[in-house]
Amino acid sequence: MGAHCISLVGWGHDGTTGKDYWIGKNSWGTSWGEANPTTGERGWFRIRMGTDESNIESSGKAQLFLEKDTIGMFRPLAGAFYLAHENDGNFDQAISYGIGEDLPVSGNWLGTSEYSGTGQGIGVYRPSMSTFFLSYNNNGNVNKVVRFGIAEDLPLAGDWQGDGISGVAVYRPSQEIFYLDYNNDGTVDRGINFGINGDLPVAGDWDGNGKDGIGVFRPSAGTFFLDYDNDGAVDRSIAFGTNGDKPVAGDWNWDGKDEIGLFRPSTVWSYWITTTTVT
Repeated sequence: MGAHCISLVGWGHDGTTGKDYWIGKNSWGTSWGEANPTTGERGWFRIRMGTDESNIESSGKAQLFLEKDTIGMFRPLAGAFYLAHENDGNFDQAISYGIGEDLPVSGNWLGTSEYSGTGQGIGVYRPSMSTFFLSYNNNGNVNKVVRFGIAEDLPLAGDWQGDGISGVAVYRPSQEIFYLDYNNDGTVDRGINFGINGDLPVAGDWDGNGKDGIGVFRPSAGTFFLDYDNDGAVDRSIAFGTNGDKPVAGDWNWDGKDEIGLFRPSTVWSYWITTTTVT
């Protein structure tokens, strides 16, 4: 029997059986398989996740295309994002977006739903307008504008409710407060006292519970302080990095939990991550 290629486009959870599954699209046409509930197009199928059915996980392809976070950067002078799809130090995609004063964010603005193929999108926060500009599909177009925060704020985004959709947020250094917007409607859904003036904000699913928690990187101490459940208490501190570094977070090693990382501007093209699970 010869090899046959399929496309993995997403994943889901069956509430009846309690099983997670991959969503695949075949090349056998539309006369077979499940129908896309949105378009009605047939040709889709599901295959159980976590049991390496047909070597789908051991092949590494599922990990590469669907689960691992990858790095990127925003270059203000160029008004462009540069993304590395495989964390190999090479730029795979450049997207003209934003202007010189903007600060970058990223998030799953629409949510990863069945058959949608939706994933992370870029965005920027424009301090002079106190406004987020979000791109759903990384095509360089602004899909949503969210007025939120004030000029001094530092932006971030996270899945604050565990619903698969990222909401914008800001950290206000002068007040030492995070302000979270759960559904990107421009209203504050939660304020959290955390950190000190001079800290840089970060967010991630630190304990793998499906919800993102806030955190800060304190350059003066070279230390991350993480809040797992957004109650304003430090649940873990990690000595990592040095003054001048910029914090990032992502599931770099495909374990379902986000790890911390750093970008060091003084070292061109370089970044550091830690795959130490945050527990």
